[in-house]
Amino acid sequence: MPVQDGSQQVLICGAGPTGLVLALWLAKRQVPFRIIDKAPRAGIASRALVIQARTLEFYRMLGIDQAIIAHTRKVDQLRLWVKQRQAGTVFFGREAIEISPFPHFYVFPQDEHEELLEQELDKLGVRIERNTELLAFEETAGGIDAHLRTVDGETTENATIRVAYLAGCDGSHSKVRETLGADFPGGTYDPIYYVADIVASGPVVNNDLNLALDDADFLAVFPMRGEDRVRLVGTVAAGQPGGQPPQPQTSHPPHPPQPQTGHPLQPQTPGDPAPATLQWEDVSRDILGRLQLEEKTVNWFSTYRVHHRVASFFQKGRAFLCGDAAHVHSPVGGQGMNTGIGDAINLAWKLDAVLQRDAPASLLDTYEKERRPFALSLVNTTDRVFTFINQHSRLATMIWTRLAPVIMPRLFRIAAIRRAAFRLVSQTRIHYRGSRLSAGAAGSLRGGDRLPWLARQDNYAPLASLDWQIHCYGPPPAAVADWCGHTRLPLHTFAPTDHIPAGTVCLIRPDGHIGWIGRSAYREGLTAYAATWRLT
Repeated sequence: MPVQDGSQQVLICGAGPTGLVLALWLAKRQVPFRIIDKAPRAGIASRALVIQARTLEFYRMLGIDQAIIAHTRKVDQLRLWVKQRQAGTVFFGREAIEISPFPHFYVFPQDEHEELLEQELDKLGVRIERNTELLAFEETAGGIDAHLRTVDGETTENATIRVAYLAGCDGSHSKVRETLGADFPGGTYDPIYYVADIVASGPVVNNDLNLALDDADFLAVFPMRGEDRVRLVGTVAAGQPGGQPPQPQTSHPPHPPQPQTGHPLQPQTPGDPAPATLQWEDVSRDILGRLQLEEKTVNWFSTYRVHHRVASFFQKGRAFLCGDAAHVHSPVGGQGMNTGIGDAINLAWKLDAVLQRDAPASLLDTYEKERRPFALSLVNTTDRVFTFINQHSRLATMIWTRLAPVIMPRLFRIAAIRRAAFRLVSQTRIHYRGSRLSAGAAGSLRGGDRLPWLARQDNYAPLASLDWQIHCYGPPPAAVADWCGHTRLPLHTFAPTDHIPAGTVCLIRPDGHIGWIGRSAYREGLTAYAATWRLT
């Protein structure tokens, strides 16, 4: 079969949030690519709910932040419930207005999120090639030969295309990861969890995030757009038989949603133990009753097991793993989808630089070095928290039902605690200080840090260029201005602050992280850095 040449293209395998964001960045930068997905259409039910501040900062660079925010539900507080009593309230957004332009937590279901991203791609003339599956691939001297199969009705077409790079954004059962031979070590938690999208009434239908803690059960209630609409996340009734589903098994009504009661699991993939049929009626009614939560309509219902895994490597040659293909973890903190989007941004600008700006191919080697350590740390952290949440020991029950509702609200009265918690969960604390791309220091800032946001000056506005740039805090020295004129890198000047001292010169990466930073010897340091990564 002849090979279709696309040697300067990127092939994105998978059209979930990670693949869509990677595609959107490449499209904005006019990097040739194709995006395929073996599903016939986008999903219409999902577990991922929260968009974090760092993701919205990336979306602002891409010019889609307001379109996204218009569809979200902003949340600033968590109400804790024990039995039928509200035991405390945690406020977590008050101090974030000085940290990020997006100081809230934003609830936006993944299916609606994907639909909006696909609409943005459509505006740029990008079409997702659905019903198209990656069968196999091999790396050659000039790129990657990818073997595809497209099903259109009763017609099946096979093709082989040659691309420069392959991005595996194809989920936890990744064909790309399997072909590369990467291990996916980790484990699966015992309980079976459910997600339900319902219209309901009761004290927890209050436009806030609600967490109910009980002796042997828990329930999280997320506010959704739409009157009295909430998303429930909890455990299936104790004692119900269950199988070992490796991923969410979702049933959903015809669109638009219709009232219904039970929703059976879909059949499992070969080799998976067959589960019992689980329905909405299997959900523990004890905790729903104590919360006086009465469902009016069940739009859809899904059950799943929670995994915690990280691939043994994220890159091999010209192929990369991103999102759930590289890491899966518990839903604690709403980190999974946002971490995948962070992968996409990190890889996208580096592909752009190598393919279109003559950057050295070694730049792509920094992708794994920057993203995998964060994924490992995140999985370890969420694993510890999730394991403790699901313990049914006397000590764990006492902590969650008696101590946490008293201690957490008091802790979150402290501004420093609120700031630290926001930075951790919002992913604005992520840095790449150990990367080969990171150099220099000024005050407490180091190369690899996320550029601090200055609310009164909005030093994030220039990041919409999606390109390298110089930031000077204080009057720019003539040598820096001359250097920028010679290299044709944009120069932006801001007043110094407590976060960024006077005289600081920053070379900002396309993703808003600091590449090089210094307050003296800037010409020598900048010149050496620019020469290494061919920025001129």
